Amino acid sequence: MTIMTRMVDEERFYRTAAGEEVPSVSTILRVIDKSGPLVSWAVRVTCDYVGERLHEIHDQSIGGVDMHDIEAVLEKAEKEATRVKEAAGDMGTLVHLAVQDWAISMMGGQEFFAHFSSPEMQRAWEAFTKFEEQYSMSPTSTELKVVHEKHKYGGQVDLIANILPPGQDKPLKYLIDIKSSNFFLEIPYGPQVAAYADMFPPKAFDGIAVLHLDKKTGTPNFHDLTPKREEYLAIFKAAHDLWKAMRGTKKRRTRK
Repeated sequence: MTIMTRMVDEERFYRTAAGEEVPSVSTILRVIDKSGPLVSWAVRVTCDYVGERLHEIHDQSIGGVDMHDIEAVLEKAEKEATRVKEAAGDMGTLVHLAVQDWAISMMGGQEFFAHFSSPEMQRAWEAFTKFEEQYSMSPTSTELKVVHEKHKYGGQVDLIANILPPGQDKPLKYLIDIKSSNFFLEIPYGPQVAAYADMFPPKAFDGIAVLHLDKKTGTPNFHDLTPKREEYLAIFKAAHDLWKAMRGTKKRRTRK
């Protein structure tokens, strides 16, 4: 059965077997405030942009920096963090597509090679290939759309693979979410992968994890979230209840 999805105001919805529309995991987790590290990051990006541009103008100008130059820089600086964030999102999408193509090729017994013109994307991809080699990773599924018929939500799993962690003598089956963001955020990433895993039968996986690909260093950071899986799932369920309550309030306001 093909699972249909649709976007509404940046929220993604899936359809159950009965045709009921249900929210995606990421849509539900938008109720969790993630602004803490993002605000600090945005301030840093904006300050860096202002400093770099003013130094450039000062070095290239005979008369130094005037108020017109400052106002022009500040006007563009307002949008710099948004521009960088959107560019990072595009990079993340392309890296995910490369991982998907890699998985499909591997499952089909074919070799796969990728190279990106962007240095950051190339380093993210190198991080992925390092992890693949270190953990002898063998994919079994990729970009799998699933719906939880009982709890009424859906999601798209990045990767299901057999891996051989250090110290293990046999492969373990893991549900893995790929991240190439600037930060590893335990919340909401933990609840996200726990919610994905809960859409499958019990004991379908030996573990759940986030594979964070560092775009600056080319280093893979494997976050095994299995020990706290139940805690993360409890957080997701609470977020789901809050999302439903907020959506109900929004609908009632709309009807008035």
